[in-house]
Amino acid sequence: MKSLLLRLAISTMVASAGWIAVGPGQVLVAAANTTQTKALDAASCGGLLALARADRPRLTPGQRAIVDHATVNSCRLITTMNHAQPTSQDALAGCSGFWVTFSYTIYWNNIGFDYLKDRVNGGFCSDGYWVSRDWGPDCQTTQFWLWGSANDWCGNYRPNGGAAPYLQMGHNFHIFPYSAPWINKYGYSRVEVYSNFGYSAWGACCYF
Repeated sequence: MKSLLLRLAISTMVASAGWIAVGPGQVLVAAANTTQTKALDAASCGGLLALARADRPRLTPGQRAIVDHATVNSCRLITTMNHAQPTSQDALAGCSGFWVTFSYTIYWNNIGFDYLKDRVNGGFCSDGYWVSRDWGPDCQTTQFWLWGSANDWCGNYRPNGGAAPYLQMGHNFHIFPYSAPWINKYGYSRVEVYSNFGYSAWGACCYF
């Protein structure tokens, strides 16, 4: 890769109360739709702020105020999981859908706006032990405003050389300035789904 990646260990784990993950051995908590926030480090936040300030003429007045006052401690990564409740027919088949959004957000005075979003959506089925793909994944990166994006990989992956009973869906992407498309900054998103439809999600983006 042409740039270093900032690893952001986002561990959001969801399942029915009392269930235990088949994968990394984490105890899962009861929830269907969750949001988790993690602070970006100063170097990554500084890069996001530099991009946003380059976009300043295209920002709204409120966004300009945030960008003008924000510091390198003002950025967050917000991971939102929407875990679809199975229909009765899906429940018999043991299938469910996951919609995950990774939002890179700039804050000031407790008000923020999303500067970069990455979305990974997919469906999974389980027989109580082995997880398989149902549909997807679908991947999309959205950024503002002078930067373009491209997909490098969007797919499923089974860890441990294909022997793991759980399954990952993931997205590798890069962003680039329209004025200099040969300058690429890389990122990725991962969602690991377990046999009880618990999950872990983590991502990294664009160490500027």
